[in-house]
Amino acid sequence: EADFHNMTFAVTGAPDQWTTMRGYDTTSYNNNTGSIDVSAVAGVFGGWTASDLVMDALDVANLAHDVYGPEYKLVSKKYVDQMYASSTATGYGLSTFNLTRLTGLHGDEGVAYGHLGATYGYQSVLVHTPGLNLSFGVGTNIERDEQDQPADVFCHVYNTAAAILQGLPVPTCTYSRGYWSGGCKCH
Repeated sequence: EADFHNMTFAVTGAPDQWTTMRGYDTTSYNNNTGSIDVSAVAGVFGGWTASDLVMDALDVANLAHDVYGPEYKLVSKKYVDQMYASSTATGYGLSTFNLTRLTGLHGDEGVAYGHLGATYGYQSVLVHTPGLNLSFGVGTNIERDEQDQPADVFCHVYNTAAAILQGLPVPTCTYSRGYWSGGCKCH
């Protein structure tokens, strides 16, 4: 059975040809001074697999689990281990980011990896946390300089889910912005 019920590869056209979700660019690196609707801008889907992938958050979480989860449906454990080792050494390697800084936890329980994504007007994060064997997908329709909003949502959702699963009080978490330096802290 397919784990990705709503996955589409949009190789041409503008986002509004593939989704009703409007996308907004607010980045200073694109010389914006406000929020610009870029949903009708062709060229967002330019032939790169990551930017051509259109799916909902549940399918993204399923993709993360099928790549990184212990069933290893799409990638063998040997390669997942190499992907994580590479991301730990460099922050990013073999299509995998080390996202441990987004959990706010230390040790094996806080390990997280996956991929951040930015497509003109949209940003997202796909995360797998092996300590709890949970996978997450967060998508937004706003592109910002520091790509902070998907990571901020993940910080709060992950720590709430982890507390509930472990029978612990839900912590108070804050996310500090920063493209590579941002992170989650909980107490």
